[in-house]
Amino acid sequence: MSKRLRRASASTTMPLVPPHNQGNVRVPDLPQAVPTIDDITNARRYIANLTECKNLSSRPQIATAEDITRAEIYKHKYEVVRDEIRRAMEELRREMRQSMEVHRREMRQSMEEHRREVRQSVVAATNPVLIVSTRAYNTGCGTGAHRQYDILPFIIEGELVNPDAIKPPLPLLTSFDVIDGLNDNDLDRYLWQYGIRFHHNHRRTIKLQRLKEHLGVVVNESGCKIAQVTRCGDY
Repeated sequence: MSKRLRRASASTTMPLVPPHNQGNVRVPDLPQAVPTIDDITNARRYIANLTECKNLSSRPQIATAEDITRAEIYKHKYEVVRDEIRRAMEELRREMRQSMEVHRREMRQSMEEHRREVRQSVVAATNPVLIVSTRAYNTGCGTGAHRQYDILPFIIEGELVNPDAIKPPLPLLTSFDVIDGLNDNDLDRYLWQYGIRFHHNHRRTIKLQRLKEHLGVVVNESGCKIAQVTRCGDY
């Protein structure tokens, strides 16, 4: 229960007593501890009856202006309490909505984190198989001139991402000539994304050879372009 609601409830622990009058006008029934619409309506009707009685000079006993004033004060006090309780209830509902929203947000975050962990586990388990299968396929593609190489995706935050989907995008390595045509910056980015060990002061030919070996494409000692399956995890 909010502080405002506790204060409003405390203010109505002892209900207000309708004031009596000199005109013998019937006093409303004792209202509820927490004022209702009927209580407010009865208070207004009581004031109307007092006013009518005051204006009837033929009656032996008539209500006075003081009676009406006390009745007005009585009604006003109940209206104040009613408004305070309304505000307190609205505050309580707002706090509950905020609490539920925080809970839903935490649940969504927890579920998303769980899904991300599951995806990462699946990717980690399938990546070695994916590397081997990609290299095996590329073996039969030769130089890639007639049948393009299969694309080996990167693993970024537990997700498989194609090289052309990152920013800035990298060219897809679909053939031997495309690999040889990489500029130095894109070559280094490929090595870094694949987790291939290299030093920036390595010669370009060494970097290209390691990238080709990772993809299952190597150059033999005579310089001819060939495809070869290498063991997963060499680099």
